[in-house]
Amino acid sequence: MSKRILTVAERVRKALRIALRRNPLLRRGRKLNAIRVATRYSFHTADIEQMLSEIESGYLGKRGA
Repeated sequence: MSKRILTVAERVRKALRIALRRNPLLRRGRKLNAIRVATRYSFHTADIEQMLSEIESGYLGKRGA
């Protein structure tokens, strides 16, 4: 019986696959909990067109768009 030599990348992928198979609901639960916590807060936001304009002006080096 010959042993196959695994690269580090193969070992990491294998370990991740095993971990994901063991705890798929844990990941889902964490994500749902993060969404629940985030919905408790209210943040001020700008109009989407205004935000995009400000971002673009930043890329172009303009001030006070």
